[in-house]
Amino acid sequence: MLFHHSGYFRQAALRHLARLPNSPFFIAALFWRTNDWVAEVRAEAIRAGSRLLEAVKADAIVGAMPYLLSRELAWERWDLSARELLHQSLARNDVAEALASHLASTATGPVARTMQLAMRTPAIDEALPTLARSAISPHVRRLAYHALGTAQARWPARPARKRTAYGWTPRYEYETRALSPSLSLDHILDRAGRDRSPIVRRGALDILIQLSQDPTPYLPLLAELRADASPSVRQRADFLIQKFRPGDGSRP
Repeated sequence: MLFHHSGYFRQAALRHLARLPNSPFFIAALFWRTNDWVAEVRAEAIRAGSRLLEAVKADAIVGAMPYLLSRELAWERWDLSARELLHQSLARNDVAEALASHLASTATGPVARTMQLAMRTPAIDEALPTLARSAISPHVRRLAYHALGTAQARWPARPARKRTAYGWTPRYEYETRALSPSLSLDHILDRAGRDRSPIVRRGALDILIQLSQDPTPYLPLLAELRADASPSVRQRADFLIQKFRPGDGSRP
């Protein structure tokens, strides 16, 4: 009845739900109804979620998150209550732990996109050092190192458009929130700069570029990366070495 063509049936089905199966499909279905084209169905879905989601197992909620987090940027009928319901589910300690485990152990699918969108919730903050160190996906490691190095979480918040020479290009506007530093910048750059993936090593140099940090203290690391196997890593390292003259910090 959740998928019945009549809004009266969908509303009644939501009102009489006594429990939600521990299945990502049914979690996604419930949130799908919070974007229903009938306002009364949307309101009933939010009430059902507030009543039932607390009893759903964490793995089921996390299984639906790659889809639901991406839908937050697309569903136009989602109001603040629906978004709060999603983020309250993410804020559960067991869900946050399961999400971190999913991000750390997944190498395929939209794991980097899920990581980026999950940056909105502070529940993931404690897992960032572990994700930076041991996530299978280099994109997840890079995002975690970048958040730790800049002390800032950043996520796409709303669709937008950018004018280019070829017309309007779709893009996203980003929002940020501050993080409390848990690791020193020296430690972060040392670990990221020696990561096995060039994506992460390049990300370490991007941190320095974004912070406009004087690279002089990091010249030994930069000298190593200047001879890196990846051309993009070598280019960034060379840029930072040339940006300041060692000793006086002046531009060449």
